[in-house]
Amino acid sequence: MRRIFICAVSLLMAAIVVSCDEKQAALDELRDMAKELNDNAENMKAEDWEQAAIVYANIDSILSANDYTEEELKEIGRLQGECL
Repeated sequence: MRRIFICAVSLLMAAIVVSCDEKQAALDELRDMAKELNDNAENMKAEDWEQAAIVYANIDSILSANDYTEEELKEIGRLQGECL
């Protein structure tokens, strides 16, 4: 189950790279990841967390490469806190 999630998120990350709206797509991916982690944290194994950390780092690098409004930055900070 976790491997499917990680593969799906990885594919979505690849889509972000080629997306016209990379900025919004990265924010959407962070929202999805925060929700997924909140919903399934107690069932995740160490290897699942390692994969999630890799995906999170990819999302974070895309977020860092874009400019966001103050409101978006607040949401990003909140979502990052949920993921961590």
